Amino acid sequence: VSIGGDGIGPQVVDCAITVLEAVARKHSFTLRFTPVDWSSQRYLRLGSYLPEDWKEVLEAHDAAFFGAVGSREVPDTVSLHSFRIAMC
Repeated sequence: VSIGGDGIGPQVVDCAITVLEAVARKHSFTLRFTPVDWSSQRYLRLGSYLPEDWKEVLEAHDAAFFGAVGSREVPDTVSLHSFRIAMC
């Protein structure tokens, strides 16, 4: 699963995925990225960083590729406890 998140996170994740896909092609393996909108903007729209089935979404993948989280509009304590710590 790929989580762009906030700020520069989505751009960094997009560029990194481009590089990782090129490496995968060169070395004959495949990668599958499932982008999700788990961000402060989602929190502001819906009142939650994560959907109800977030654990199942993560369990269906081998790894989570994470960009960044944080917004001036959402206190750090909210993003910390509602998102980062919840996923650990």
